[in-house]
Amino acid sequence: MTLESEVNDPSITVDEHATARGAPESYRPMVGRRSFLSAVGKLTASATVAGSVLGLPAIVGLSEAHAQSLGPLDPQQRRVKAFLVRVEAAKQQYQHPVPPHPTNGDEQLYCRKFASYSKGLIHEANGEVEPAAYQSLIHALETGNPADFEAILVGGPNKLVNPQSGLAYDLEGTDSHQLFEEPPPRFASAETAGQMVELYWAALLRDVSYLDYGTNPLALDAIADLNNLSDFRGPRENGQVTPDTLFRCNVPGALNGPYFSQFWWLPTPFGAETINRRAIVGAPGVDYMTTFEEWLPIQNGQYPATPSLLDPIRRYMYNGRSISGWVHLDVLFQAYFEACLIMVTQAENTAAPPFVAQFGLGVPYNPGNPYNYSQTQVGFGTFGVPMIKSLMCEVAMRAQGHMVSEVVRTPPPPAGGVRRAGGPDAERDHPVSRQRGGARLAGGPGHLRQIRHLLSAAGVPGGVPRSPRLRLGPRHRRRGVRDHPQGHVRR
Repeated sequence: MTLESEVNDPSITVDEHATARGAPESYRPMVGRRSFLSAVGKLTASATVAGSVLGLPAIVGLSEAHAQSLGPLDPQQRRVKAFLVRVEAAKQQYQHPVPPHPTNGDEQLYCRKFASYSKGLIHEANGEVEPAAYQSLIHALETGNPADFEAILVGGPNKLVNPQSGLAYDLEGTDSHQLFEEPPPRFASAETAGQMVELYWAALLRDVSYLDYGTNPLALDAIADLNNLSDFRGPRENGQVTPDTLFRCNVPGALNGPYFSQFWWLPTPFGAETINRRAIVGAPGVDYMTTFEEWLPIQNGQYPATPSLLDPIRRYMYNGRSISGWVHLDVLFQAYFEACLIMVTQAENTAAPPFVAQFGLGVPYNPGNPYNYSQTQVGFGTFGVPMIKSLMCEVAMRAQGHMVSEVVRTPPPPAGGVRRAGGPDAERDHPVSRQRGGARLAGGPGHLRQIRHLLSAAGVPGGVPRSPRLRLGPRHRRRGVRDHPQGHVRR
C-alpha cells in the first residue's frame, strides 16, 4: 500500500502506519488518525469561542476551509499526509548508521591541555590554559545545560563563538552526530609541523601578489622549504610544490584554471543591483600579534589593543592579505552565494525591453530538472532559482560545531610556535615535531621579526576565531559530504 492510499484510507491510523513500516518505538505517535482529527475539531471549536471572548476574528470553520481549498486532498487529509511524509523522512535519516567519532588523542595525552583549543578561556602566564577554566568548558559540553555554558571561566569580554551550536538539531538532512570527519593530525606529528611551516610562510607572503609567486625570492624560498619537509600534504605537480600549487587547496579540481577564482572578480548581479567586487583590505606591511605579550591578552579573551589599519583604496582580491581580510568580514555563505548569483543569472535580461546587461553566466539547470521539459511552467519555489539560492545559504555549520566542540578541540597549527615561545622551558615541555625542513624559514635574517618570536603574525588584530576548527590553513577551505560504510563523511 502506498503512502497516499494509507492517508486516504480512514481505517488506518497513524500509529498503525508507523508500526507497519517498522519505525522505532520512540518514533511512533501516541495518537491515532481518528482520535487526532477528533481532537482537532474540539480544538477548533474552543478556539472559536476564545476568539469571540477576546474580541478576535472568528476562526473559519473546517467546512468553509474545505469548500475554499483546491487540490487532490482536503486540508485535513493534507495535514495528516504532511505528518506522515515527515515521519517517513525522519525514519530514513534515522536509518543512517552512526559513524565512529575518533579524536587525535591529544586531549587525553597532555594533561595540561596545551594541545587543545582554549582561546577565550583563562590562561596562565606561560600561555597554557588554566585547568579549571578548561574543565568548565568540558563540563558544559558534557551536560549541555545552558546554565553551565554561562559558567564557563572566560578571561575577558570577547565571548566564545557559539559553543552550543553542535547541540542543535537540524530538521533538514542528516543530523550532525551522524556525520564523520577525520580527526586532525596530532600536535607532535610531522604533518602538523608541515601545516605550521606552511602557515608561517603564508604569513610572510601575505603582501605578495599571487601572480608573482614564480619570481618573488621569498616565494621561491617557501616553495623550496615546503619541498624539503618530510610530511607536507599540500598539492603538488609531478611530486613537487610549485608556484602554481603554493598555498592552494588539495581538493579535486582545485588546481584547474587560474590561481584565483573568477567568481571573486566578476561583478555580481543582485536583482536590480550589481555588486562591485572591490573590497576593503588591510594596510600592507602591518601585522598583528607578533609578540607573546600582545598575543596572551587576546588569547584570554581581551579585545585587541591595536586597531585594524586599512588600505584607503578598495581592491580586488590579489594576495593573502586581501583574502584574509575578506574571510574575516564575510557573511558566512557569501562566497558560495555570490558564485550562485553569477551562475544562475542570465547574461542579459531578455524577458522584456529594455534588455539590461546583468553580468551573469546563465548556467543551465541539471538535465534532471522536471521544468526543463515543461511547456507551461517554470520552477520557482521548487526546482527554480529562488529554491537554489535558499539552499546555498544552508551550510553544515551545526555539523562542524559538533565535531570541533564535542569531539575534537584542536588549536590551529601555529599553536606549536606559541607553546615554544611561552618561557625558557617551553621548547622542552611542548613536543613540536622536528621534521627536516623549515631551515630557510627559521634562520634567514631577512625574514620578518615574528619568526624570532615563534609567533605567526596575524593579518587582522584578533587573529583566529574564538571557536576551534578541524583544519585551519590555505589548503583547508572546502568541505563536502561523501559516502562512508558507517555513515556520511564530511571533508
